Amino acid sequence: MLSRDTNVIRCLFILILVVLTQGCSKELPTLTATSKNQLTQELVLQATLSKDNQHAYLMTQGPVFTRWNIASGEPLQAMGTNELSRDTRSFAISDSEQRLVTSDGKSLSLWQLDDFSLLGSLDFRQQLGDAAITSMTFVSDNVLVTGNSDGSLIFADLNNQVFRQSHFHDNEVIKLLVSKNRDFLFSAGNDGKVVVTDLKVYATQNEYTTPFRITSMISNEDNSLFFISDALNQQAFWRPWQNRILVELDYWQQYRFFRLGMFINSDKYLITTSPKTEVSLWSTETGSEVATWMATSQSMGSTVMDIQVLDSNQIITLTSDAVIETWDLSSLF
Repeated sequence: MLSRDTNVIRCLFILILVVLTQGCSKELPTLTATSKNQLTQELVLQATLSKDNQHAYLMTQGPVFTRWNIASGEPLQAMGTNELSRDTRSFAISDSEQRLVTSDGKSLSLWQLDDFSLLGSLDFRQQLGDAAITSMTFVSDNVLVTGNSDGSLIFADLNNQVFRQSHFHDNEVIKLLVSKNRDFLFSAGNDGKVVVTDLKVYATQNEYTTPFRITSMISNEDNSLFFISDALNQQAFWRPWQNRILVELDYWQQYRFFRLGMFINSDKYLITTSPKTEVSLWSTETGSEVATWMATSQSMGSTVMDIQVLDSNQIITLTSDAVIETWDLSSLF
């Protein structure tokens, strides 16, 4: 009797193991790029695509900042060590694509984007002390905000040279996003907090906290829905104005790490990228993964640096290897 019961238990265990293994190993749809082009083989420090997807902006080792024509794959304009300080590593472009700011971690240079003419510079050393600039974005063409390694935010009125410093984070501020109506700033940091700041009064409007540092903060167009991910296993769709979690991502792996992304198809889907070159499509209704594929990787440290919509069924990615690829999603919807 004992032997028979043991055999039954063994059979049940094997059956459960088979079911679990089949569930875990279920293959998701994948994609192949419909076009691919590598702009340069130089080491890319930062890269972004223009809103119309006609240009790519790259900061490469040197430093050298270059505007590229995506269709031709040719560089259009560049500035290097004669214009940029030797420690320049990052940049930000205003929504109007009229202004460019470059940073060496302590000071900023402001440029006219169309002809790379220098408009002025800002020295934040007095405000920063031992801290450094870790993120930056434009509120408007004339107002800039930086997130810093000490958890502070510095708001700079470029016309009047007026600075305002606020401390809403306890650690490095790594992501900044301005609301569509420009009334609110969303900031995320290594303290695990997402803070909503009212830009009219420079006060905290709302806050969302995760157990670990934030790695992703992605908003839909009207800022009514966010995807927030920490560095371990909390990845959720968040309604900021109600401070409410809708659903969390659902996947069988123990841990996933997310970096960039965007909402598409009337917010029915979310696209995410990993710290490497993995791209995934998710249902925002269920949190389930719909498809996953890999952008081209030319080196061990390859990562996706920007991702944008081309049309209702196509997206474009730009990697740290300066590889631009287009993807047709129509088969996935």
